[in-house]
Amino acid sequence: MDASAVWALLINGGADPQLNYASHMVHLRELHGSLVERGMQPGRIAVFASDGGDPSPDLAVRELPTEPDAWLLRGTALERFLPVQHPVDTQWEGVELRPATQQALAAWVGSVGSKLGPDDTLLVYVTDHGLPGDDVPDDARIALWRESMDAQELSTVLSGVSPEVQVVLAMSQCYAGAFDRVVQERPNTCGFYASPAERPSYGCFPEGRARYTGHGARWIEALSRHDGLDAAHAEVVLTDRTPDVPWTSSGLWLRRRLLAEAESRGVHAVELADALLLESEPLAEVTTLAAAMDLPPPSSLSEVRASGARIPEARERLEAAAVAWDGVLDGLRADRAREWLEAHPREARALARLPDGDAGGRARVAAWLGGWLRRDLVTWDRVTALRRQRDEARQAAWRLAVREGWLLRMESALQRRAGEVLAEEDGALEALRRCEAVAPGAAPGAGVPEGLPDWPSLAADLALGERTLTPWLGVQAREVSAALREAEALPAGAVTVQTVFPDSPASRANIQPGDILLGPPDAPFSAPWALSAWTLTAPLDREVPLAIRRGDRTYSAWVAHSAPPSGHTAPVLRPGPGQRAPDLALGVEGTEHLLFFWATWCAPCKAAMPELLSWAARHDVPIVAITDEPSRLVRRWRRGWDGPFPERAVADPTRDAFVRYGVHTRPVFVHVGADGRVLAHQEGYSLERGLFRGQRLPGVAGAE
Repeated sequence: MDASAVWALLINGGADPQLNYASHMVHLRELHGSLVERGMQPGRIAVFASDGGDPSPDLAVRELPTEPDAWLLRGTALERFLPVQHPVDTQWEGVELRPATQQALAAWVGSVGSKLGPDDTLLVYVTDHGLPGDDVPDDARIALWRESMDAQELSTVLSGVSPEVQVVLAMSQCYAGAFDRVVQERPNTCGFYASPAERPSYGCFPEGRARYTGHGARWIEALSRHDGLDAAHAEVVLTDRTPDVPWTSSGLWLRRRLLAEAESRGVHAVELADALLLESEPLAEVTTLAAAMDLPPPSSLSEVRASGARIPEARERLEAAAVAWDGVLDGLRADRAREWLEAHPREARALARLPDGDAGGRARVAAWLGGWLRRDLVTWDRVTALRRQRDEARQAAWRLAVREGWLLRMESALQRRAGEVLAEEDGALEALRRCEAVAPGAAPGAGVPEGLPDWPSLAADLALGERTLTPWLGVQAREVSAALREAEALPAGAVTVQTVFPDSPASRANIQPGDILLGPPDAPFSAPWALSAWTLTAPLDREVPLAIRRGDRTYSAWVAHSAPPSGHTAPVLRPGPGQRAPDLALGVEGTEHLLFFWATWCAPCKAAMPELLSWAARHDVPIVAITDEPSRLVRRWRRGWDGPFPERAVADPTRDAFVRYGVHTRPVFVHVGADGRVLAHQEGYSLERGLFRGQRLPGVAGAE
């Protein structure tokens, strides 16, 4: 196709300044450049990005620290020197930026799109946050600027374009497959999607790091090597190293055909597909993906599902271990940084005069703190070992998540082939495939695709997940009051047991509520978080001593830690999505609300504040911030905290809320519906992970 017959709408809604990541604009810039390189006239490319030409800050950016020891500052009193995410105004010289709103899109269609004719093609590209549907997957939405748009609303916008105009959707946001409804409702239309309607995608990240990540970026890159859009899609399926599961409108048409036939025959779709696949030759796509996973090429859907049966449990264990080790690492770094400041008052006074985020101060303090920690080889070894364990668990969990995606890609390929056996020659299917094969100009043919990663075998990652069983003690505890600690000369990290879980290592060691845990006899706990550190680094099923104060007597118990009952570090009593939320008598019962379990020492809690408050404002959901720290400590911290914070804060010194909700780390977010049931639950936070992204639950916003 001559590129002069192609028009393009490039859309990044961005949601709001805190969530409008720089990666969105990376995608738009690179696709714009790719289309121009293929011969498209720049005037035929309309860009709708966040607030358009408004000079107000609308794009979230953050400088990344380059100092080798800067990671030691995170979660400490010195964290203020780390760069923080801040909004800037989107700038794109030579390109008109239109606001990403339904009104602006409809205005463009009315003035330009309505004049397109039967020889024209309109490419609609979306790089954005996707929001799950409230009731069914097909209700998913894309975030525009301070509003959103579902498939029906997009169909309404596109209704201003003549049905004779060929429209191609290319959507890289979460739950993108839900927008295939547009294809089903509008003639002469097809689509490419980063994921089916029920799954998130992974191409949205802060600061535009790792620029070729996920379906959106890979699809743009593949366009430089292939004339047809369908060929670019085929390359993405085989080379994208994320859990994305790309689909096309023709593939979804075939899946619907398969499901409808299975329903009419009264059989399970997998059973029908496997019977149809007996008549089919092996697929090269499936063979390639299977080889990358160290699996024999499957010939049926049943074989694919059996191959991946062990992956989710191993991934969840690794993710839980990473969260637990991260919490301990935060506490250990915070204590050592505080000790350094106390030991170096002159340097501390000099640093106090520097502005937050000062790069020179960051370089100096990172070097000072790193050098000081390395002098204590025991502490340094503990810090680096925890970091290594956390990173190893994170990386292995990510590899398993990617492999889950690859398994689903194999499933989709086999479903398509089974559907083809049923469909044979079908005019509607052929029309979709002709649309998907459109070539908006000639590709420059630049570069070659990256090969699949040289990873450990699937068997190795599964084995790591199975042996990554974070030790479990089976107690809920709270910090001993300062008055009791001073009166009884207790160690700084002494904690009082509040709950002992049945059939736990603690119960078998006869630990009881009210006991004060002091730490190993030769190494008393130095901080309240030290109990977690001791537990998570304890040997499994081997007795170790623990000093305990009961009444006026101190004695040693022998504890043999075990793996947690559920394969997770959280107690089994934690209420999950769909379960009844414990009543805390906070005055919000009967209304939708979000519980935010946090602490003043918790770095991820502070990092979450902007997105947390933005999420709550978008969904009109009140936040209740709950901490178990003393009120005076929280008040002192609030006086020095100049960032955003929830209006309602609750002190929980008895840890009643923590026990009821099974909270053992921070932060924890619990979204509770008006009916008193948990809608979503999340442990931990990072800018990359975000808040509730990928959780397809009623009333919960997702992104990325």
